[in-house]
Amino acid sequence: MMSEFMAQQAEIMRLALGAGTAPASPAARPAIAAPKPESAIAPAADGPVKPPMPWGNPAEIRARGLTGTQHAHLEALIERYTARTRESKARTQQYRPVLADSRATVGFRLSTKEMLYPIWGARSDGSRVWDVDGNEYIDFTMGFGVHLFGHKPPFVQEALREDLERAVELGARSDVAGEVASLFTELTGLDRVAFSNSGTEAVMAAVRLARAKTGRDTIAIFTNAYHGHADTTLARAQNSDGRLMTVPMAPGVPAGIATDILVLDYGTEEALDIIRKRGHELAAVMVEPVQSRHLKQQPREFLHALRAITRETGTALIFDEMITGFRAHLGGAQAYFDVKADLATYGKIVGGGMPIGLVAGSADFMDGVDGGMWQYGDGSFPAADRTAFGGTFCQHPLSMAAARATLRHLKEQGPALQQRLNDRTDGLVRGLNEFFRAEDVPIEATNFSSLFRFEFSSNLDLLFYHMLEKGIYIWEWRSCFLSTAHSDADVARFADVVQESVADLRRGGFAPRPVPGSSSPSGAGPSTSRGTGLPLTEAQRQLWLLMQIEGTSSVAYNVSTTLDLEGALDEARLRAALDRVVARHSALRTTMAPDGTRQIVHDPSPVELAATDLSDEAAPERERALARWREDVSREPIDLVRGPVFLPRLVRLAADRHVLMLTAHHILADGMTMGVIMAELAAVYNDPAGGPSETPMQFSAYVALLDEHRASPEMRAHETFWIAQFADGAPQLDLPIDRPRPPVKTYRGGRVTTAIDAATAQAIRRVSREHGCTLNMTLLSAFALLLHRYTAQDDLVVGTSVSGRPFPGSMHMAGYCTHLVPVRSRLEAEPTFSELLRGMKGRLLDVFDHQDLPFAEMLQKLPVPRSAGTFPLISAVFNLEPVSALPAFDGLATTLLPQAVSFTPFDLFVNVTDGGDALLIDTDFNADLFDEATVRRLMGSFETLLAAAVEAPATPARALPLLTAAARERLLVEWNDTGRAYP
Repeated sequence: MMSEFMAQQAEIMRLALGAGTAPASPAARPAIAAPKPESAIAPAADGPVKPPMPWGNPAEIRARGLTGTQHAHLEALIERYTARTRESKARTQQYRPVLADSRATVGFRLSTKEMLYPIWGARSDGSRVWDVDGNEYIDFTMGFGVHLFGHKPPFVQEALREDLERAVELGARSDVAGEVASLFTELTGLDRVAFSNSGTEAVMAAVRLARAKTGRDTIAIFTNAYHGHADTTLARAQNSDGRLMTVPMAPGVPAGIATDILVLDYGTEEALDIIRKRGHELAAVMVEPVQSRHLKQQPREFLHALRAITRETGTALIFDEMITGFRAHLGGAQAYFDVKADLATYGKIVGGGMPIGLVAGSADFMDGVDGGMWQYGDGSFPAADRTAFGGTFCQHPLSMAAARATLRHLKEQGPALQQRLNDRTDGLVRGLNEFFRAEDVPIEATNFSSLFRFEFSSNLDLLFYHMLEKGIYIWEWRSCFLSTAHSDADVARFADVVQESVADLRRGGFAPRPVPGSSSPSGAGPSTSRGTGLPLTEAQRQLWLLMQIEGTSSVAYNVSTTLDLEGALDEARLRAALDRVVARHSALRTTMAPDGTRQIVHDPSPVELAATDLSDEAAPERERALARWREDVSREPIDLVRGPVFLPRLVRLAADRHVLMLTAHHILADGMTMGVIMAELAAVYNDPAGGPSETPMQFSAYVALLDEHRASPEMRAHETFWIAQFADGAPQLDLPIDRPRPPVKTYRGGRVTTAIDAATAQAIRRVSREHGCTLNMTLLSAFALLLHRYTAQDDLVVGTSVSGRPFPGSMHMAGYCTHLVPVRSRLEAEPTFSELLRGMKGRLLDVFDHQDLPFAEMLQKLPVPRSAGTFPLISAVFNLEPVSALPAFDGLATTLLPQAVSFTPFDLFVNVTDGGDALLIDTDFNADLFDEATVRRLMGSFETLLAAAVEAPATPARALPLLTAAARERLLVEWNDTGRAYP
């Protein structure tokens, strides 16, 4: 049940300690019009000196990326919830130093951190639980699926009381163990059963028995299934070098374990083909018949085909019935799907609330526990080969007593018990979905038998906190269970609380309001048909997982282009052009699966052009309103699951002036994508009947080529190059900052725009030519030298971006391809700037020769230090953006507007736009680390250093000035003139 969760949590924490992806390059600007910055270091403004600010108080952290309404709603909910459950929170904090508890960190997000703690229970009865604060809840967690009959069913309580009155000892066998085994095999139809202490132990035993019987080592399991927390099954699939391989799911699982595990996609023909081909080497295929986190997938035909294949290949078929056993049917999922497994594992319901695990199956396999059947008074003996099995608390008297009572009750009630419960759950789920569809709520309830859960197409975790506040108990992993103890009133209350909580979320701005006449979002988002799916690239996967840590990281990866359009705009032509462009590029109509395991391509549908009219505002106020609108829009996250992922917006300022903003998320688009979109949009707008005719490469083809290329000798050569570059470790840039670095990386950003005048820019180009270098090489050399001087580090790394589009046709494709490459800069001995420039030229040529290894995959190969507060390997990025002509729209004068920046992924991102004369510099910075004034001084030093370097390139690099003569005079003389007349 938790395999997907465990894999993602392990990966999220790894990424929190440093991983991620490169942002798209900023869009090019058509003209340079920024003033030349002051290069002097100015004194601090008059006024009281503020103490160093921490990285933000909790309320400030929670507010990031939220509207005012959302922030107010969240703060009020936190206040109410924590007051209601004060003692649970206090105990969690009190015992955190001594109690290691994974449940206390499940779903960690900074925004909900103050509410992240388990509810501590005091007592329970029937369908109710009470916490240590005295709050009463209707319990839909039901012991994680254990309590099919509710809490403290009388027949189990009586059995436990009777056993407790006798001596509870562990040496002699429980006097009811034999009856428990008989009842169990009678109800399930399996030959023999052995008892363990937990489901994980039962799974370990089943795998060992299968290996012992078949003499084979490899087992096959399926993605997203959960089979306990033993090393035996903690593995996941990964595509490496164009082939499917298995890797450990979590830290601490030995890599060697994965060599004997095959992880396949559940329910697919491809999985059956692989099992058919490799069946001779498989000891077992183990399935969770209906995966507890994917309840809609109930693959009856697949299971029948799997049974036939495993029977042909002599492979054991293992059913993990930990959750489905005795819940779906009296005979479990095997009876429900009419498939007889060789081995099956059980637990939960059977124990009646006491710890238990069971492994059962045909005698051929189960005889491996004890040697098989033999009898007294003849020559028989335990003839079957035995493997290791045992445990101090196996067949514990209390567990046996509770199991006997449970199995007796199940036998008395017969299959009608499960059928009634399943029908009630079906009705609840049907009613919930009718409400969700009618109200256009992005939630779907799914169920298998009496297990149900919610599937979200956007992050609505707050729903569960509202439900807890209203007295519905749902545990951290959100699977819900109906029991025979739940009354019709309990079920009705559950449905009412869901509706009330959705209303709360809407009032707080966290859930969308109904769209009139529609039950699904318009535009490029998903339609009723969910479309086709394809795997994520490694870069997409890392970016998805990174965004699970903190919501604002998603906004930091929005990619936008904004055009100022003057003239008579034909909105109908614009809308038609948008429809056609989005239809041409599948990436623009792709969403992410809720679990982040795949991306889903949707059929073309009309694109919603969100329109805002500011034309009634007076001219001065109109520009201010436009600035506020752009600022607000820059803070809005994109719903990657529900869509749309491509958001065009139009602002009407006057009859003959409009602003068009195009926004996409970096997980599906980059800067080059935005250029492709603009060019095609103009072409179709200008010629609705014509425009681009050649079908562009689709991102799915790019993903396939990337996988194919990964196995090539060239890619292995790239890996070898990068490993050698950092064989002695990777230095971490240590820039002086204005405030302590937050313990967890933040994304709040700002932008400083400066410029290098035309004369200095021409001198830089001249020196570049004289040294046989490009403009980019010279600028990057100077920027690296600036960082060396500011940090006093002789060894550092600067990032620069590359297109990541090596395949024919990919330059005109929409998708996330751009990635970073690290450039290692060493300031050894006392080089002149000329020598430094020549060295940088050689390094960059090598780097660009090996640029095709995606940065996300490179990080997996390098010994990169990890920190939750920093981006891995690269803290500062430099990019040169040549200005290209904007596409012309008929009858419109087009200007590219600078982007509002509220979030950024890096400490520093310097983007230089080459306008042909002057150079415009946009420096995006992490506002939790730097003041704007600090960044302005840094970039003033950059200009001063560059001017001095190109004037005298033979000057030692360490001797080049960072301050102008006037600024130096001001710093050393004017600001140091503190003399006063002696009184």
